[in-house]
Amino acid sequence: MRTPIEPDSGSVLEILNSLNEEVKEFRVIRSVRAPQKGLFEVGVEMFHPVASFWGVPFPNDSSQAGA
Repeated sequence: MRTPIEPDSGSVLEILNSLNEEVKEFRVIRSVRAPQKGLFEVGVEMFHPVASFWGVPFPNDSSQAGA
């Protein structure tokens, strides 16, 4: 994600998906200055993963079995 703030690694963020109005908690795992002035690229991980949160289809873990 890109954001105008630089959160510390380990910080907890609540992220709102404005398309489906869901809010989930994420932990910051990485934060670096972005090429655009005043922005940071932030890597996060969801505390309680929900495949539907982003609105992007992901393969199930079971689809990777035997691969």
